Amino acid sequence: MIPLGMLKYVNAYFGIFLTGAGINGLLNPTHMGQLFGVKEVSNEMAVFVPAFGGRTLAAGVALWWMILAGHHRAIGIFMTSWAIAGIADTYLLLSYKGEVDSVWIHIINTCILIAGGISQLQL
Repeated sequence: MIPLGMLKYVNAYFGIFLTGAGINGLLNPTHMGQLFGVKEVSNEMAVFVPAFGGRTLAAGVALWWMILAGHHRAIGIFMTSWAIAGIADTYLLLSYKGEVDSVWIHIINTCILIAGGISQLQL
């Protein structure tokens, strides 16, 4: 479990990460695809990144509202649920036939989401 004093930093990290990744996905799809972990992002691939950006930005904004409202249980539900996206992203990169990078960040973030979410569900 993550100590109570650390949870605010975990929450802020994911709020910043999701909001920033969402904006980057909308404004610069090719770059965001590379940050996601695909080394060579084709134009066909980049077409789908703004959708990823939109969902990620929406998740970031929702998380910030929960943080500002102090709804720790809702944050816990959100984080444990959003870990499914992390698992899917990790699977996507591991099964991709081209060259990938940054799989480790998806694994680490997913583990933090699960631990942080479960910790807040117990508050």
